[in-house]
Parts: sequence; structure tokens; C-alpha cells
Amino acid sequence: PSKASGAILPWERAGWEATHERDGDPLGEGGWGVVRPVIHRASGERRALKHPVKEDPDVLARFKREIEVQSQVQHRHVMPILEHDPGHRWFTMPLMDGTLLAAARGMLDEEIARVVLQIAQGLGAAHERGYVHRDVKPSNIFRRARGAHEAADWIIWKLCGVETRN
Repeated sequence: PSKASGAILPWERAGWEATHERDGDPLGEGGWGVVRPVIHRASGERRALKHPVKEDPDVLARFKREIEVQSQVQHRHVMPILEHDPGHRWFTMPLMDGTLLAAARGMLDEEIARVVLQIAQGLGAAHERGYVHRDVKPSNIFRRARGAHEAADWIIWKLCGVETRN
């Protein structure tokens, strides 16, 4: 949702503020959600915040499902939901250092194998909970930097593309 003059956006009530212009360059944007970098006014903590593109019942239902499913599958290689609005109109997650889509060209085979293993572990955690991801692609795989002497972790997200297995 865009901000009307003087209006308070839902996540601003919880202390989050966009670090770019409201209608400026988001980190990512899809058919029903926008991801923006935010900072918490009180703590200074930086995160990524996702919100729906509009207050449509279908969009909000899909957004609610993403929050519920992503929160249920807690694993080192699955993007965590750190905080969300009780009305399911936004959620925060850690800021990542880039996608596999951006990094893959310069990667060695052993690095790519490590990514595949880590994502398989994250997907395995989803499968154990009864979910299958239907949109695994390099733009949905993110890198989280580690210490100077440690390899990066790779994390899958957008488990909204999952279905409960019968």
C-alpha cells in the first residue's frame, strides 16, 4: 500500500521504517508482494519487510498462508519469519546478501554443490512438515554471509508456493 499524506502504514505502528523512499526501489516485487529494507526506529535493527501490493481479500489470504507456512518450517536453510502483523499485512525477515541468480555465474562446481545440498536440507525440512515447494529457482534462494573464514549459508524462501500433502 502506498502512503497517503499523514497516514501511518501498518508496520510503522510496530516501529519499522522503510530505509528507501516509500515508492522507490524495493528489494523485490512480485504480483502480490513487495519486499523493502527497513530499520527499527528504537533498536536500529535492519531487516527486510514484505507487505502485500494491495488490500485485496485474495492477496491477503495468500499472504497469510505464506506467513503461516514459512513460520512452521524452522530450519537453518529456510528463511525465518522474525515478526509479523497479527492481521497478516506484513512480516519481517533477515536481510540477505544476494540471490543465487546473481551469484551463480562466478561460482565453482563445489560451491554450487554446497548450495544444492543446503537447499535440499531446507526442502527436506519442509517435506517433513508435509509441504512441497512449487517454485524452486535461483531467485528464491538467498545467501546469508557468515564470518570471514566461513562459507555463506544458502536459504530458500517463498514457501507460499507449497501445498499440504495428503
